[in-house]
Amino acid sequence: MLIAHLPAGYIVSVLTYPLLRMPQVDGKTYLRCGMFGAVAPDLDMIYFYLVDGGRHPHHSYFSHFPLTWLLLALAAGVYYRCSANRRLPVLALVFAGNGLLHMVLDYLPAIFIGWRRSC
Repeated sequence: MLIAHLPAGYIVSVLTYPLLRMPQVDGKTYLRCGMFGAVAPDLDMIYFYLVDGGRHPHHSYFSHFPLTWLLLALAAGVYYRCSANRRLPVLALVFAGNGLLHMVLDYLPAIFIGWRRSC
């Protein structure tokens, strides 16, 4: 699903960067963090193929738990509130936010496929 998640991370990052209005965060770095966050949950595929041998669905790993990404976003938000330098927390927030977007994009097909099967 790299084909879907990477462009989604790009679109969200491009649309949210103008709302940021922080000169200490440049657009390229913001975009890179957002796009990396959008595909980061699928990095578990390395473990899936090299170690696990495909025995468990890769969506069963912690990197595909929405709670993981909610906690990362919450930690970034707390760090944003407590930090004088807001550059790193903003980048962490766009990373975690795009990780949450990945969860939404992964679970939407499951919801609609399950809904169609029950009809």
